[in-house]
Amino acid sequence: MYMLLIAGILAVLGGIALIAAGIIQCRRRMENDASFLLADAEVILMDKKLRVHMVNFIPVFAFEFRPVLTYRTDGGSEVRTTLPFTLPVSAEYKDYKYAFDNRTPLPVKYDPASPDYCVYGSKRGFRIREALYKFIAGGIIIFIGVMLVYSHFVI
Repeated sequence: MYMLLIAGILAVLGGIALIAAGIIQCRRRMENDASFLLADAEVILMDKKLRVHMVNFIPVFAFEFRPVLTYRTDGGSEVRTTLPFTLPVSAEYKDYKYAFDNRTPLPVKYDPASPDYCVYGSKRGFRIREALYKFIAGGIIIFIGVMLVYSHFVI
């Protein structure tokens, strides 16, 4: 009898919770990224793997690359780690390859609590895009909930 009303209210609350969680998660991750320390890393090796990508339902074989880095923390310990795999057409790969070929330092940010985790470049756009996707999904869920509540009172 009140199933549409209850489902609509739950959908609206779920959408609001998704939006709030996305905003809170984005803020926490951006604050966490701000606490990272800067280091100059040396690219000592470029790992390579063959991977299958689907482009318009057609399998395409492509190589992916990732740099193996070594850098010193502020504490003086030397860390050897890797960054994620990337395709050769990306701008990040070009920076990695240039640093590897010319032996120039690559500026990375590392987490002082876990020095093995480092990032290259700013991840701010990624964090905002992640929150935006949750906002869009939450908005759609809220819209569905509002339509359920509306249909309860119309029917």
